[in-house]
Amino acid sequence: MNPDTASDPRRLGVPKEVVDEGARTLRHATQSLDAFVGSLTEGTAVEGMSPADAGWVSSSHHRYRTARSRLWAWAGWSTQLTLGNILDHVQAIERTLVGEPVAIWSLVSLSRVVQEGAIRVCHLYEPGLSPEQRAVRIAAAWLNGARQHQVAAKDVGVQAVPEAEKI
Repeated sequence: MNPDTASDPRRLGVPKEVVDEGARTLRHATQSLDAFVGSLTEGTAVEGMSPADAGWVSSSHHRYRTARSRLWAWAGWSTQLTLGNILDHVQAIERTLVGEPVAIWSLVSLSRVVQEGAIRVCHLYEPGLSPEQRAVRIAAAWLNGARQHQVAAKDVGVQAVPEAEKI
């Protein structure tokens, strides 16, 4: 059996109504996610920061202001990347259900990426936290990413290590 047809829900005997309902639900999820991502730019001050976070950064002592701004810039970049991945994966799951070609990842893998990405974004920007607490979470995520970059560079080869350490 062709691997492309092995995971096609219609060829596996899944009732058409179930497949159609799943695809419809995912279309609505995509629309909701688009609206959510669009709403992130509303009510934000600088570089994707909330007004409270931007105020906290701008009122910081001048020695800390640049580092805190960079931290939020990284968080904004990371968030956009995560949300873009979530949207891509939700659309891939929908395409799988309606029989359009997608990449080779299984639905379970795609679903896990969506869930983990959403949890990461919510963890970094939990509204009940103070700007200081959000900054600590963002800094921890940044450091973890930097460590992963260094480990990956060692696997690539010795020539990649200096750049990874610089980053």
